[in-house]
Amino acid sequence: AKFTLKNPIAQQRWEFHHSDVQLGKLIGEGAYGEVREGTIKKREQTLEVAVKLVKISDFGLSRLGVNYTIRGPRKLPIKWLAPETISTFTFSLKTDVFTYGVMVYEIFTNGNEPWDGYSNAEVKKGKSDNEKSVFERLVTDSPPKAKPEAKPAGSSDDANAKEAGAEAQEK
Repeated sequence: AKFTLKNPIAQQRWEFHHSDVQLGKLIGEGAYGEVREGTIKKREQTLEVAVKLVKISDFGLSRLGVNYTIRGPRKLPIKWLAPETISTFTFSLKTDVFTYGVMVYEIFTNGNEPWDGYSNAEVKKGKSDNEKSVFERLVTDSPPKAKPEAKPAGSSDDANAKEAGAEAQEK
């Protein structure tokens, strides 16, 4: 299917085209991605660089479809999960967005872990009422224009997501 962006964002001067980056051998890897030797071609120069690749999937939980419920005991990255996943063991498009938000939080805080200083048991049980999580502070302390609109379950976005998931399962 063809599509056209109505309001494309122009490439910034500091951004690279994927075709300008050549990946080389793997020099390191961890839970959240890998580092490779590489080269970048920019303004008729070729520079040697370390290319960091972020893995935003695969905690051993990646599945096709709209929802997935874990059956049976399993080790899970509690501090990275949405609260509803912790209580229902169900993953959805919405819980995936929450987990993506955790990754963005880690990037913007230079690698701070979510719920740092809390044990998994404390995170499961919940925090004290007088303490806001980092995510709550981001939402409640943000200017009104920066806050996302709340959409009720069953909105057209949910229907579109279910349709997209069904199409993915057919392929």
